Amino acid sequence: MGKPMGNGMPIGGVVAKRSHMTGFGSDVPYFNTFGGENVPIAAAQAVLDVIRDEHLMANAADKGAQLLAGMRACLDRAGRPSDVRGAGLYLGVEFVTDLDTKAPDPDTATAVVDGLRRRRVLISVVGPYANVLKVRPPLVFSQDDVDRYLTEFEHVVAAL
Repeated sequence: MGKPMGNGMPIGGVVAKRSHMTGFGSDVPYFNTFGGENVPIAAAQAVLDVIRDEHLMANAADKGAQLLAGMRACLDRAGRPSDVRGAGLYLGVEFVTDLDTKAPDPDTATAVVDGLRRRRVLISVVGPYANVLKVRPPLVFSQDDVDRYLTEFEHVVAAL
């Protein structure tokens, strides 16, 4: 983990199973120039406090579930073959030309990104075929934000 942990301050973190980390310090010579600097550590702690105090993990689960269900419904209504998946507020929409062959459909993905951009909603495409929408709103995404995103997404998908 990196940048977001310190809200832009130089900090990073590692999450791993204890079994993978046992012996790491003694078996692997490792040094990091940012290790233990007070200001980035304080920034990271403040970020973690906000995540806890403002219940942002629960918010991400709730708003992410709404976005997944909403995007699936929009795409079903439009008859667009796709796979909508994700966890929390890290979501992907993979466009294909056919659900059986799973042939990538980068043209539709690009059209959705461009259509949303014209409506002032910014997302991007990822993947080796550039056919997957990457939807990663901030943890503070509100109900109004969900409603606006789904309204704009519905408009763009219906117009394809």
